[in-house]
Amino acid sequence: MKDDVFLLERVAWLYHVAKKTQQEIADMLNVSRSKVSRMLQEAERKGIVESRVKLRNHQYFPEMELELTSLFHLRDCLVIPTLEEDRVGFFADAAAQYVERIIEEGDILGVAWGWTLKEVFSRFKTEKDLSSITIVQLLGGLSSEGPEMNLYDITQYFPGAKRYYLYAPAIVSFPETKKYLVIEPQIHKVFEMMSRIDKAFLGVGDMSTEASLLKAGFVTAQQMNELIEAGAVGDVVGRYFDLEGRPVKTEMDERIIGITLEQLRNIPLRVGIALGERKIKALVGALRGGYINALITDYATALGVIKTERLGRQK
Repeated sequence: MKDDVFLLERVAWLYHVAKKTQQEIADMLNVSRSKVSRMLQEAERKGIVESRVKLRNHQYFPEMELELTSLFHLRDCLVIPTLEEDRVGFFADAAAQYVERIIEEGDILGVAWGWTLKEVFSRFKTEKDLSSITIVQLLGGLSSEGPEMNLYDITQYFPGAKRYYLYAPAIVSFPETKKYLVIEPQIHKVFEMMSRIDKAFLGVGDMSTEASLLKAGFVTAQQMNELIEAGAVGDVVGRYFDLEGRPVKTEMDERIIGITLEQLRNIPLRVGIALGERKIKALVGALRGGYINALITDYATALGVIKTERLGRQK
């Protein structure tokens, strides 16, 4: 077994590092070229070789990005190809490289939870010194049931960074509970830091049965239906809005432990990271409301956002 692994490592090194052709390797090892090809595939399956495409300076759809930037007055936009296989994985890898590119020394970053954000930050790699970076949690926690609900799992990918956690639920049961919590020194300090954030990375929630707040039990199916009837199309950091970007006020607003939409709009760069057809209306609302002013999405989602915005302007 060790010999097999050694041979796979040798073939992988010869091909990827020494830049030998498959035929040259076959001649060196006295095996067929097809055997070398299979061994390279096996090396990838066993994790001996990790592939990562550098997208740092590449624009996939510059015309679409420019149109989105013009329609919504964005500071930045990245549209990533929509793949049939591993759609989320490919998207997350490209988004992670964007995040690495824009983070600078001394930045104070605001981060929310979410499955897509977890996928993105799990792929985050950098050679930058992160010791001068500060990360601020924008909304209390959802649950401890999975990594997609846990901001602590996201911040582990920023070793050395200073962190300010909101040690409280995203939504508490009573407004009075919130009043007492936000004056606790540890939590109050996090709210103070929110006013100093340079860049925020945000998921955009929709109104489907897959919505994080619904799955975590903070919002019931009945409440979700009431929100939909009131015109809500999505949420950012637990705050709901309609298709025009207007806040949809609910009694939950008085129970949310997190940044408000007004405070959010004061952050200089607010990067919305989302993909999927069910996110289209939510993204349009978030963009129209100015809750995000930079966008990372994929082609299929971007196409839907553009069509929805064009249709709205024709009315």
